[in-house]
Amino acid sequence: MDLNQLKYFEVIAKYQNMSRAQDVLHIAQPALSAGLSRLENQLGVRLFNRTKGRLELNDYGKIFLKYVVNINADYEKALKEIEAEKKRFSNTVNIAVLDMGFSLAIMPDFTLIHPDVKLNPHIIARDPEEDISLEEYDLVITPLPETFSGMTYMPVLKEELSLAVPGTHRLFNRESVSLDDLNGEILYSVGFRSHFSCFVKNKLAEAGVAPASFNFCIAADIPRLLKGRNAVSAILPGVYRMMKDQQDLRLLPFDPPIFRQTGIAYFTDRKQSPAAKSFFEFACSYWPDS
Repeated sequence: MDLNQLKYFEVIAKYQNMSRAQDVLHIAQPALSAGLSRLENQLGVRLFNRTKGRLELNDYGKIFLKYVVNINADYEKALKEIEAEKKRFSNTVNIAVLDMGFSLAIMPDFTLIHPDVKLNPHIIARDPEEDISLEEYDLVITPLPETFSGMTYMPVLKEELSLAVPGTHRLFNRESVSLDDLNGEILYSVGFRSHFSCFVKNKLAEAGVAPASFNFCIAADIPRLLKGRNAVSAILPGVYRMMKDQQDLRLLPFDPPIFRQTGIAYFTDRKQSPAAKSFFEFACSYWPDS
């Protein structure tokens, strides 16, 4: 008797149909039938009543199923626990990234200090209200502290937003801007369907601001998109300070200031690997003034 036979039996019992069980298990029906026959021969009893192509659990089958369900469930739990334990000794850190700017700023610096640790980021660019499965990740970089249950969240970066404008823009010589100044503006934001762009859209809506258009781009394209265009600007998170070095491009603070909090989270009941712990601690100390 092996675990495959127990799995086959549980699926057949669930659907009471060999063809349906075959589709779920992705095996040929002769192999499925042979596995069930071997199991019944080993037990010395039939587990199903067979009538008109339909399988129905008999009393022996009902007794056996009670235990098989637990055996299969415990086996799956054991595999997950073993996999989690293996990750504890892995130098790879799987990171769900819901905030790209944060990641761009911190990951290269971490790698310089910890060249033996491999960071494996996965960008999740989805609307905040969508359900997101994070079970496969060691850490989550997120601006959404209350979105995920069972996780410990540590805020690490409070960044101030700014408006990038080219030298020909009507606001270029201002010391600061307000959201009202963006009425009728051709506006860009970093990231399509990103959490940052959703944050910006919500701020504009709350202020009753109606830009002429609201567009998305990557940060590296902003100088090109804004160059020489009188009514085009871009709202940027604070981590994109590199834009200050761009010629004929100015970053203006908002008045009143607009802040956005980003943090890092992990599953509270899951053991972290030394590599994941080192990145978490690095992130928590990276912006000491935030």
